[in-house]
Amino acid sequence: MNPGISVVIPNFNGRALLEENLPTVFSALESTKIRHEVIVADDGSSDDSVEFIKRKYPQIRLLAHPKNSGFSTNINSGLKLAQFDLVLALNNDVSLECEYFLKQLHHFHSKDTFGVMGALLDPKTHVVTDGAKLAEQSFFGVVRSTKNILRNDESPILSFFLSGANALMDRNKLAAIGFFDEIFNPFYNEDVELSLRAWRMNWKCYFEPRAHAYHACSSTIKKVSNKEQVRVISMRNRFVLHDIHLESVERFLFFCKLWWDLCTRWISLDFNFYKAFTSYIARKDAVRNSREAFLKLRPALTISEVVRKLETEQFKKPCRVFS
Repeated sequence: MNPGISVVIPNFNGRALLEENLPTVFSALESTKIRHEVIVADDGSSDDSVEFIKRKYPQIRLLAHPKNSGFSTNINSGLKLAQFDLVLALNNDVSLECEYFLKQLHHFHSKDTFGVMGALLDPKTHVVTDGAKLAEQSFFGVVRSTKNILRNDESPILSFFLSGANALMDRNKLAAIGFFDEIFNPFYNEDVELSLRAWRMNWKCYFEPRAHAYHACSSTIKKVSNKEQVRVISMRNRFVLHDIHLESVERFLFFCKLWWDLCTRWISLDFNFYKAFTSYIARKDAVRNSREAFLKLRPALTISEVVRKLETEQFKKPCRVFS
């Protein structure tokens, strides 16, 4: 046991964001009165992010990678370096309220807690934009996770996944299931898949609405990718996630639906679908390796069992659902 908090911030050309948000991170950490550290993993920035950190924050543990490798590879380098029992994966475009950690630490008194995410608020309106994630499943086994839940009394609630923007996690459990899967590089769905691994190990993910953070959504992704690229990557990574986790009849039905789409999407000229599928097939060996590695851990639950468990728990109190 090594009590404390390690904050790991992935960065790519985010010098201005770091200058704006790092003071809030240190303020929130200092309010806990426990040991802490901040690690910045820089993913080959071409701005002066590295020089800024060296000059203004010499106490930060800096990993300056020579080339851009993608979110999962970059943040994993920091997570593996972290020395404390709790690790916060934090986007460089997120600022924290002073009591951010104090509102979450009690969740880790339970041995089955994998992680907690705080409420992400719009920096201008202070409206909650990211809540607990709703777990849904279609006939074809496709997990849908675009909806958020907030309880009317603002009490904590189980979440289908933890946002990669602000996920506070048990480092030992995180290491046990292998950190973020780098097959999802450069971005998208890696946080969903990581949380799904945790749920399938019968651990819990929570949303804590009283822990406030402010997020300018996808600031880094917007710098490096256009909408078409983002859609292709996101779609490909959904194929990957389902290939890793679906079992039995659901797996069969999912691939039936996928092949049906391959035969029909040309009618709507949806060429991005074919780009995504081609990219997915190119990663098929790596997908199989990820699937086999996880199955060796002997997960306790299937996706369907996870969804049913969440459906039972999430609506025990009055909630509102929003996108």
